[in-house]
Amino acid sequence: MRRIGKIVGFLVLFLCLTQVASAGILVRDICISPGGNLVSGQTQVSGSFVIDLVPLGGYTFDEEHTLQLFTDLNSVTWSYVIIQDDIENPAILEVGQNVNINGWVLSYPSNHDISIRVKINGIAPTVTRSEEKVMVRVAELSRMGTVISGTKVERKAMVINPRPIDDKTRSPTSQRTNPVITSAPTNVKPTSDESSVESQQDEIIKQLKRQNELLEEQNKKLNEQNNILQNFIDAVNNFLRSVGLIS
Repeated sequence: MRRIGKIVGFLVLFLCLTQVASAGILVRDICISPGGNLVSGQTQVSGSFVIDLVPLGGYTFDEEHTLQLFTDLNSVTWSYVIIQDDIENPAILEVGQNVNINGWVLSYPSNHDISIRVKINGIAPTVTRSEEKVMVRVAELSRMGTVISGTKVERKAMVINPRPIDDKTRSPTSQRTNPVITSAPTNVKPTSDESSVESQQDEIIKQLKRQNELLEEQNKKLNEQNNILQNFIDAVNNFLRSVGLIS
């Protein structure tokens, strides 16, 4: 009986070691207002989006990982609501450019639907010259603080400085012959509603492709582990038959 107990205990340990708990994220319905260029240190910015957790390996999110929200905006306030199976939890308020949500708060068995609805408000960052800045960035971080491949999603906007610092040293004549507007980048993203919708659709398609790749890789690992487990069980059964414990 002791021998059987040891074998069963080893089998349970093996099953625990072969469990894989990882997940993916899908960011959708991203809306940033205003949709055009922002004025450095002046424009009030608001945004909203939804994060869906894509279960992999039996759990909605790895409890050892972190879901990070980031922005370059100043004077930032965040509000997010965790929705479990269509039931909304109380809204959580945060301030600052970084928000880190612990994985254990988001880790549920894969038969649950978990999503996070996020709102953000802030002021356009101060820049010395016109450049793109991050309005929102979402990423899953490992326990070492590194970004999990394929999980980073971000939206940027052009922040314009009407009077770059370099222009302060120029004479009035040089400023008239070289208007600030001519130094603005020519690759500013379209700001029409149609372009914004198409951009969001393309981003969602890319995320779905990445999630499919993650799922395929996860399925391969699970199949390999199932094969190893089956071989182990067969070996245990053969051993038990050889010693006459089972027929």
